[in-house]
Amino acid sequence: MKEEILYVDFAPDRVAMQDATAQMALLQFMQAGKAKVAVPSTAHADHLIQARVGAEADLQEGINKNSEVFNFLSSVCDKYGIGFWKPGAGIIHQVVLENYAFPGGMIDWNRLAYSKCRRFRMVAIGVGGADAVDVMAGMAWELKMPKLIGRKINRKNVWLDFRKRCYSKSCRNSYRKRRNWMYRRIFRRRCRISFRYRKRNNL
Repeated sequence: MKEEILYVDFAPDRVAMQDATAQMALLQFMQAGKAKVAVPSTAHADHLIQARVGAEADLQEGINKNSEVFNFLSSVCDKYGIGFWKPGAGIIHQVVLENYAFPGGMIDWNRLAYSKCRRFRMVAIGVGGADAVDVMAGMAWELKMPKLIGRKINRKNVWLDFRKRCYSKSCRNSYRKRRNWMYRRIFRRRCRISFRYRKRNNL
């Protein structure tokens, strides 16, 4: 019997970080004792800039409030060979899509949201700071092997899923509630119309 695979080691092609979460990741990477990053990596200064008034005013306000963070990211990126996109250079999703995405690649995002790189058939996965540091340090990115890799979609599967959702107990109960509410609304409306008619005609 073949032994079950519990964990898989991946080797991502790139690492992308945003300014809010890159701080801790770079602090951890500084403790790794590496002179340079093992894979191409970038840090993007965009999340600490909030949109309130206008582009120029918001950008200047973000720079004034977070100048210490931006200076730290810039100096660390210069030291370890990490690309740094300064404030105002663009949103991380669009920048990575236009400059670094390619079909068949894998990129680790030090953030929770997914990226636009999937448009290029690129695997983009949101990871934590420790996982990003492992990749930048040249280590394999370890991920638990999923039991379900994919599912073949056909008309039968879609119809069965639809029937399970529509004929479930919760769905039937919600349908009954909506139906009863509709009946009560119609009855009250008829009562109001009847009352107005009797009042108008002194019946």
